[in-house]
Amino acid sequence: MSTITLDQLNEDAMKIILHAGDAKLLLNEAFTALSKKQEKEFHQKMNEAQQKIIEGHKVQTKCLQAQMELSENIFSVLLAHAQDTIMTVKSEYEMIEKISMLYLGGSHE
Repeated sequence: MSTITLDQLNEDAMKIILHAGDAKLLLNEAFTALSKKQEKEFHQKMNEAQQKIIEGHKVQTKCLQAQMELSENIFSVLLAHAQDTIMTVKSEYEMIEKISMLYLGGSHE
């Protein structure tokens, strides 16, 4: 059984925030490409953003699993912020996908 400390949770929270920030930047680039109807670049940036979101979710899952093994709860405000940040970016990803269907036509899933 592995144990996790508050410092480790906070370090992992920063990793989640960094992945979310990278994804946010890529989503902004994707949206710019979409506005210029640069479909290839749009899809490339969206795929890269999706990978960053997945990486962030993997770290989040690792944190949650480690916390489940503890006999007492550890609360990290930074982890709560990180979870909120990654979910907000995920929502932005989904919204841009929907906008792209309107803007370019068809389904892009």
